[in-house]
Amino acid sequence: MEKGSWNLEECQKLIEQIEDIISARVIIDENDFIEEIHVLSHEKRSPKQIVRDIESLLQAEYNMDLDYKKVSVVQLNGKHKQLGSKRLKIKGISLNMEGKKVTVGVNLSLENSDIFEGSAEGIYTKANYLRLLSEATLGAVQKAIKEKMIFAPEEVFILNFNYHKVMFVSLSILEQSFNEENLVGCALIKGDEKDAVVRATLNAINRKIFI
Repeated sequence: MEKGSWNLEECQKLIEQIEDIISARVIIDENDFIEEIHVLSHEKRSPKQIVRDIESLLQAEYNMDLDYKKVSVVQLNGKHKQLGSKRLKIKGISLNMEGKKVTVGVNLSLENSDIFEGSAEGIYTKANYLRLLSEATLGAVQKAIKEKMIFAPEEVFILNFNYHKVMFVSLSILEQSFNEENLVGCALIKGDEKDAVVRATLNAINRKIFI
């Protein structure tokens, strides 16, 4: 595909016409080549099916061979549950400021009984503050699942998809077998970014943990 042989806005609109896709954002480099594609979708079909549809679309429309690793699919409003698993829910979020230092706490509950607390502290900047909230959430999760898995937040960021503001959290997970896996979760921002960070973090891991 030669530079200038395709239209970015048109490409995004075509991707959004694929079944179950809510919205799409295509990120390109200085040579107009695709670096990343971020997609929001419903959960009726698997991410692999959606990625295959995107690959087929770009091949048919632009004769473009897309590396599937460049496509990130995040599914919203899902009600998928794992057999025999329990879901952690947000019980409370707290913060304490002392100068430029901030301490955040996240409490998660398990079926309105057990409470698991996580905390993190660091220098207050907007980006670091959001990351600390994710770290505190993962600390609470770690207490719930004990030594089964180790989580580490990598990045927390906000993207605009059409009329939606969405909180994204990417994190790494290390299992007992020392296999590392990268996970991404998201949550619609409904006025409170703190709540959205915690929900996005839980969204990233809720299909991986069994309590």
